[in-house]
Order: sequence, then structure tokens, then C-alpha cells
Amino acid sequence: MKILITGGAGFVGQALRRALGNAHTLTILDTAPAPADLGPSTRWIEASILDEAALREAFAGQQAVFHLAAALGVRACQEREDIVEQVNVGGMRAVIAAAVATPSVEHLLFTSSSEIYGDGEPGQIFREQDEPAPRSAYARSKIASEELMAAAAASPEGARLSYTVFRLFNAYGPGQRADFVIPAFCRAALQGEAPVVHGDGLQTRTFTFIDDIAAAMVSALDARAPAKAAGSLEVFNLVSEETLTIASLAQLVCLSAGERPRVLHRDHEDPAVGRSKRFEVTRRVADNRKARAALGFRPTTPLSEGVRRTLDSVRAGSGAAEARG
Repeated sequence: MKILITGGAGFVGQALRRALGNAHTLTILDTAPAPADLGPSTRWIEASILDEAALREAFAGQQAVFHLAAALGVRACQEREDIVEQVNVGGMRAVIAAAVATPSVEHLLFTSSSEIYGDGEPGQIFREQDEPAPRSAYARSKIASEELMAAAAASPEGARLSYTVFRLFNAYGPGQRADFVIPAFCRAALQGEAPVVHGDGLQTRTFTFIDDIAAAMVSALDARAPAKAAGSLEVFNLVSEETLTIASLAQLVCLSAGERPRVLHRDHEDPAVGRSKRFEVTRRVADNRKARAALGFRPTTPLSEGVRRTLDSVRAGSGAAEARG
């Protein structure tokens, strides 16, 4: 199958490329330059999704499109809402228009976010049909993108495609950006420092290993084939079943690194933290039964193993940096 991945240089994009392997012909559209180890079955286009000419070139002849390109981060997006609107929402409009205009394209698959659910009540488990309650510009941009997909699926010209939305819950693993929580905790533990936790650390999360997410995304190519799903949009929570507090996560990382478990608590409004309490979520836990039934989703990587593998990756990266220095 000929597959386009927008944002294919990012954390999720790299995992998706690994999961797809050599069984498909890939085109990557990303603003980052091509890596040196690019395989022979992969073409790289270094451009923005807002570049109309590049988008037309990238879409030509494709059968499936994974749209991952986006401005990331709740805080960063809040500081530049104009960029979020332009890249995330404007980018989705451009991608949908290109998909509908390209006769060969059959699937459009999109990575949304668990941020769209907002904060959960004690004991609440989010399901795909729950009403969104966004608390940030980033979350609002993801909801707007999902709504654009729903409108395309309902339109006469877009009804020949299948549309799939993946709501990712705290994806983590080797290669993730250093400012995300698990890599940040790993770096602190490996340096013999206490991981910094915002607030009381009782915020509850469900972390999902990136390779488990990527496997489910690949399986959607068959499960959501247009012959079965043309003109429909389906939303899936890609979430594991291991839930813990952020303070417990910090302790787990320390123990996995061979360090004494400890936590440094910082107030949300501390300038050194750079994180506002108004964006904090106290509970984010979700139901994955729909993805299990429809996509064969199996979050098989235990958090303990995923943390160990992330620690190994951070350790290797630090060693490489020291060697270069």
C-alpha cells in the first residue's frame, strides 16, 4: 500500500514507520530534514502541510494518509494560539481538501489527543462518546480537527473515504522529547536528582507505550478499509489499563534507575516550573474496549518495562552526547 505520513519525523511518526516496516511504500511530509538511515521504500518531502504544492506532490498516488503533523504542547500552544489555529486547524483543512481531491486516497487517519476530554471526576472513565471539555487551545484545535473530519465524511465528495481518529493517552517510550514527563523523570533519576512533580503529585494518568499505539494504528488500515467503512468516521481511545499517580510514577522511575525513590514537589505557579494550574488535569482514565474490539488493540507493554526501555534510551542518548562533547 502507498501511505503518506504527515509529521512522520516526530515521536509518533517514527514509531508508526517502524510498525509499518518494509511492507508498504511510504512518503513522509515533514518540516524536518530526512534522516540519514532512510530506507529505499521511503520518500521524504521536507515541507509544511500548509505548502499547497508540496501537499499535492505528497498526496499524488497515495492510498492512505496518516495525519500526525501538528503544533504540540499545552503550554506552548497556549502562548501561540495563532500558530495552533494555523497549523492544527488550517493544516487539517488542507489535508482533508487534498485527500478528497486525490482519487487514489481511501483512508484518512488522524492522531487526536486525550486532552479533548478535559478533567475527569473521581472514578470517571472516559469513553469515545463523552462530550469534550477542552481546557486549552491545543485541545480545542484537536476537537476542531475531528469536527472537520466528521463534516468531510458526511459530504457527498468525501463520502468515498473512511475516516479514523485515534485519541492518544499519554504516549511514551524511547525517542520521546525530553520535556515530556517520563523522559524528564528518567533524566533526573539518571543524574541522581529527584524528579520534579507539579502540585501534590496525586494527578492520575494512564500511560500508553508508543509501540502498542503504533500497532493499533497500523491495524486500522485493514479494519477501517473503505469497503467496510466508506463515509464513516470512527473514534478510538488508544489507552492502556495501568493507572497511577504522577508521584508514584516518579518513584517507579527512580527505583528502575537504581535510585532511592524521592520526589521534589513544586507549586504550579512557581516561575521555575512554568506551568499553570488552570491546565492541570487531576484524573485522566479511559475505556479502550472499542479499540480492542475493532482494531485488536492490545496494550501489552507493562509500564515497568516501558519505563526501563525509556531509561535505557535516555541513558544511551546522554552517553552519546558526552562522547560528542
